[in-house]
Amino acid sequence: MPEPPSGQRCTSGACATASSPVASDGVEERGYRLISQYEGGPVMKTLLQRTGVLLVSLMVLALPVTAADAPKVLNIITVKVKGDQNTYLQRVKQLNTIQKRLEAGGTMRVWRATVAGQDVGTIYVGFEYANLEAFAKAITKVQADEEWNKVIKDLDASGLREVIGNSLLAEITP
Repeated sequence: MPEPPSGQRCTSGACATASSPVASDGVEERGYRLISQYEGGPVMKTLLQRTGVLLVSLMVLALPVTAADAPKVLNIITVKVKGDQNTYLQRVKQLNTIQKRLEAGGTMRVWRATVAGQDVGTIYVGFEYANLEAFAKAITKVQADEEWNKVIKDLDASGLREVIGNSLLAEITP
């Protein structure tokens, strides 16, 4: 290793020199700017290129595994029905039909709280999806659909329900 110029200290192939608080390249460590002996040279460029190609390759290869391993998600909408419950359930059925027409994926189920203290009668509408990506795609499809938006707007205007919660749950079953 060549001798460092005066005023510099070198360790492990890198030299440091005193610098102003803000070095021109933005790299500083306690008042010293690190200077690699390979800085800007062909060895460093080749190393960075190979590292970049390796990282991109790993990310691309990991995508299918990541999607397959992603947890299922459940979107739960909690509703207090203020009118006829059967009328509300018919509207929910209409929304499910639209979701199926759009091939938005996911499975819709509806529950009623039966032993829940003051919450007896609360309705829980759940949409289960394979993963967060499937949920995002489904939401994008239904929110872009004119019929879906009309049914939701009419439902909100009817006063038939009060949405008291909207949660997105991720499965963590061991």
